[in-house]
Amino acid sequence: MSFTVRGVRHRVKVRVEPDGTHRVEGRNLRREVRLNRKDGPTGREIALDTPIGPVKLPVTGDTKTGSVWTVKGYGIPDPRGGTPGDLIVTAQVQEENGPGCLILLAIVAGAIALIISSNFGVQFPGSETARGIFQEAQRQLAKVGYARQPYESATEAQISDLKHLMLLEVNERRSEAGLLPVRMGSNRSAQIHAEVALEHCYSSHWDRYGLKPLYRYALTGGDQYANENVEGIDYCVKEGENYRVNSYERLREKVAEAVEGWMNSPGHRRNILDPRHKVLHIGIAEDRHRANMVQVFSGDYVSWSEKPQVGPDGTLTASGMMRGAYLEPKSSNVAIFTISYHHPTHSLTQSQLSGTYCLESDKRAGVILKPLGQGRHYPKIRGNRNFYEEAVSNEQCIDPYELDPNGPIPQTWEEANETHARAKADSGSAPLEASVKYGMVADTLAVGNRGTEFSLKADVSPMLEHYGPGIYTLISWATIEETGEEEVISEFPIWWETEPPKDHPYRTGK
Repeated sequence: MSFTVRGVRHRVKVRVEPDGTHRVEGRNLRREVRLNRKDGPTGREIALDTPIGPVKLPVTGDTKTGSVWTVKGYGIPDPRGGTPGDLIVTAQVQEENGPGCLILLAIVAGAIALIISSNFGVQFPGSETARGIFQEAQRQLAKVGYARQPYESATEAQISDLKHLMLLEVNERRSEAGLLPVRMGSNRSAQIHAEVALEHCYSSHWDRYGLKPLYRYALTGGDQYANENVEGIDYCVKEGENYRVNSYERLREKVAEAVEGWMNSPGHRRNILDPRHKVLHIGIAEDRHRANMVQVFSGDYVSWSEKPQVGPDGTLTASGMMRGAYLEPKSSNVAIFTISYHHPTHSLTQSQLSGTYCLESDKRAGVILKPLGQGRHYPKIRGNRNFYEEAVSNEQCIDPYELDPNGPIPQTWEEANETHARAKADSGSAPLEASVKYGMVADTLAVGNRGTEFSLKADVSPMLEHYGPGIYTLISWATIEETGEEEVISEFPIWWETEPPKDHPYRTGK
């Protein structure tokens, strides 16, 4: 906040620290309250002391671990006199002791028997079976101890709360780096990808329909660009494996762990701290033991009057306006529209998905050149043609389409990690792939209103004839007003003589 003393403007930064009971999230305060089924009947109230004053919360028959009470106005006051934050209380219900306690006692007894027998040579009835008792008790704890712990899937409200927690975590990191915050987006591709990947036991930027983040984002209505972070495991957890059972509080921990893990990974960190980003679309899906989390960052720079499309004669058209960017490159040699190509998609197996690490598998296929005017031409163009072609190289990751669809599928956490590490190493050493790039002079490439309005019409048929059916992505470059840097502000995929898989779930409004 700021104030003026004797004509001098002062700025004071106030930081609110947790008190051991409450946690600070924006202007909201969070805390937990522990209940026991044996404490008494439902239909009663529990009293809590808060920094604002005492409150009473109702306990009903529906109260369970993860239940949330919101007390309006009991959060942090707004120093500008606005609406104060809320107090958000989460229930932790302690259940009756189950068989896990008995098994744990068996482990302790077996361990003591082994120690006495092995180190002191003392024999007693049953000591010869102590090792067997100990090992069997361990197995039973894995099968029964965690298996008997209560589990209830997160509610829609809790998933929404977890997404806002992730947004808060991301914006805290951006604030520390001196960047503007991103806002919560509404594109459904991240949520659908998290749910499908969880159901089919993979965690990849690609999906079982053969689609990557940009295609999923576009199929669900997105028209900017899509940069993705993913967290999950590439195998199905089996019944009896010794994994902690998810709860609302455990999921909150996993959100914080995911963001911290991404910040410790250079590529994911760059994504979180990219100053271009304006919007964050979040997906979170969970079951008894696992949680898949997806972040899709996008901009908000282009307002399309006519979204990019290619007509039957091979003519590419598009028009629109810029927000926060302008389409006038610093150098006249810099193209403002380029095109990449990817072959038609088809479904991928779990083995192929677990063997991937990154996404760069498109070919640099084209660049749209601005008309030079009467009597002028580009040196690379010969004769009466309006295009040139040249050989280029492309950075490559492991292409899941080239992997064995019947390859091994990770069966354990260790195997999943080994597969991931191998895919990362293979992607880092993948050779450059050659392709042909077409430089095509536009019929019209008009840029007006100080670079914020544009209209494009270009014959791209030479490129289409060379590559054939597939996904052609029109990539728009512009100068970002906030940074002064030339960046990609839009990637718009065009399905040319091919279609997305018919069974894909990524549709607008779903």
